[in-house]
Amino acid sequence: MYPVLLLSNHGEIVGGGEVSLLTLLKGLDRSHWAPIVVVPSEGTVAIRCRALGLPTHVVPLPSLRCPGPAMFRSLAHLTRLVRDTGVTLLHANGSRAMFYAGMVGRLVGRPVVWHLRVWRRDHQLDWLLALLATRTIAISEVVRARLLRWPRAYKRCSVVPNGI
Repeated sequence: MYPVLLLSNHGEIVGGGEVSLLTLLKGLDRSHWAPIVVVPSEGTVAIRCRALGLPTHVVPLPSLRCPGPAMFRSLAHLTRLVRDTGVTLLHANGSRAMFYAGMVGRLVGRPVVWHLRVWRRDHQLDWLLALLATRTIAISEVVRARLLRWPRAYKRCSVVPNGI
């Protein structure tokens, strides 16, 4: 069984991304994967993950606009969590989650999957997120096109539509 750390951008359900993440967690083959969830705050996502019997940790994921000591504390916390639980793969559900997962993945030498759900670019950040992701999953070709500026990242991106 492979421990995988799934990081959510939000503690609350703010849109389809969180609903889709919960659907993925419900359907994940637990004989092969041992999901561990990180949310940035208590909320509906954490409640539903715990109801599924999943270990769920609250680790703040501070804004990337004003980096400060809180960002480094969160990176240290996530790094310890990955090492202590033997996580073999990190899965980021959103851009902010991808930054944290990507940095931790680099620090501990683990692959990182960026689940890309939004077509709109994070102009100052996309180049870094594309660099940090080992692989990317886009929910559509339109969303995948967000990576066209980075041919290497575009080639490492697969389209997997949301489940119904």
